[in-house]
This record gives sequence, structure tokens and C-alpha cells, in this order.
Amino acid sequence: MNIGLSTVVDAHPRFWCEFMLWTLCAKAHTKAPMRAYFVGTPPPGLVRFAGSQGVDIRYSETLLPASPHCNKLLPFLDPDGFADQIVTDTDIFMLADLAALMQPDAVRLAPNYHCNPPLPFFQDLFRARGLGPPEPGLALFVGGAGLRETYLGNVNSGVIMIPRAHRDFAQAWLERARWMLDNPGLIGRWVIHTDQISFSLAARETGVPFVFLPPQANAMLEVLPQIQSLIALHLTSAHVPKYPDWFAADKSLRIAEINPALEPELSAFNGLIAQATTAINAVPELSAFAENFINPAWRR
Repeated sequence: MNIGLSTVVDAHPRFWCEFMLWTLCAKAHTKAPMRAYFVGTPPPGLVRFAGSQGVDIRYSETLLPASPHCNKLLPFLDPDGFADQIVTDTDIFMLADLAALMQPDAVRLAPNYHCNPPLPFFQDLFRARGLGPPEPGLALFVGGAGLRETYLGNVNSGVIMIPRAHRDFAQAWLERARWMLDNPGLIGRWVIHTDQISFSLAARETGVPFVFLPPQANAMLEVLPQIQSLIALHLTSAHVPKYPDWFAADKSLRIAEINPALEPELSAFNGLIAQATTAINAVPELSAFAENFINPAWRR
């Protein structure tokens, strides 16, 4: 396999800062070539940083304006994209080699985390597509409505692995995303999750071979006290404020308060956070936002 690692960086200082830490983590933990798809125009200092770290740069526009989350399809739709491709969000920080989890004959994503959306939504969705009833499954955590039951094939799209054998799946995924956005009455408030819902729909309709990634490859903060291995951490700014006591003033994680069993992974991660913080402060267009980076007091 000729595996490449990509991310899509939207035009906001939050994503630019995350991209710097993403790059340092990826460089430290994998030999896979790295590529960034910048939406809009990034700061010159960020471009120089990317080049200094060996990241190949592409430029693009928002794929589906009604759902910016669907920008993560861009690398898979690039005719010059990596043949065997891993795409992650900018706030997925590698602590081991994700490439080791890729399979040549199956698409891989992590299971759905917070029951977004629950099973009744998928029942309506499948009915609208003329499909049979969705198989019930359980999300890892309780969602906002107090539910865990969802479609068995519901996913979290923070880490996506599509091998060359199934590159054409990206087009099927895009077609379902467009169909969903053309039916706003059906998707309703779940439009923010168009990317992952349309993936699940495309996988169901095409029958593409699919194997879930271990949740440790897209781990949320809330699982850290309960695990002994960690592959990649989904450190989103939406979750950081929920755990203010876990973060020191220098943005590092307080390992002793979280889980000493994860000391090797989190200690190495703290070193990369320090490097990223220094790099962020060196870019004039980002230094004003540096205080918000991994800051529990900042709520987006």
C-alpha cells in the first residue's frame, strides 16, 4: 500500500492553529507523506511552516457551502490524491501510527460517539430512500436526548480511511451528501452531521466493505481515564472546556489527574503541544488567537 495522510484546513485561526499541532503529531508518529488542503487563503507564515515540515499543500474552495464539514471529501475527490488515503480532521492528533490500521480491502471510520443522530432519524431517512429498516446499534455515549440507540452503521468521521480498491466510493458519498442537502425538511437540525450521515447512507446503499476503527484511534477526552492505550486524540475545542482541571496554563495535559497509564503517550503529546505553541506564536496572523488554543476558558 502507498498510504498518504491528508487534512482539510478551513479558513479560521482555530483550524490554522490545530493544523500546526496536527502536522507535528503526524510527523512524529508516521512515515506517510502528508498533504493539507487549504480552503481559502492561509497566512504566509502558516504556509512556510507547512513547507518546513514537509507537508504538500493544495488549495480549494468549500465543496458544499451548506455543509462545510463535507470539505473532508476533497482529498478523496482529488484525481491526484493519494491512492490509499487517510483523512483526518485538524483536531485529530496522532499519538501512534494511524497507517498501521488501514486495510487494503475495506473502508474504515470510528463508530458514532454521541448518538448523532438517533435511530428514528435513520428510520425516516431509509424510508425516504426506499430502503429496508436500519439495523439498530448503540453509540458509545448517551446523546443530547438521553439516547444511545442509533443505526448500527452510524460513524464518526474524524478519521477516514479509503484504500485504492474503493476510491470510487467518494463519488457515491458526495452524491448522497448532495441529496441530503437538497432535502432540508428531511435532514432538519442534523445538517451539521451531513458528512457522517451521508457516509453511512452511501455505505449502506453501495455495500462497500466497511470495518470500524477502534475508538482509541479517535478518542474523546472523556474516555482517557478508562483506557490503557491511545492511538489518536480528538482534542476539539468544543470538548476542552468540559475538563478545565485537566489542562495546565501552558496548555499541557495533567497526566496524573487523567490517567497515569497513558503517561508515555500523553507525555510525548505534551512535548508536541509545547512545540506547536511556540510555532503558533511565531506566526503574526495566529499569535492573537494563540491564547484560545487548547484553552478551557474559550468556548466557540
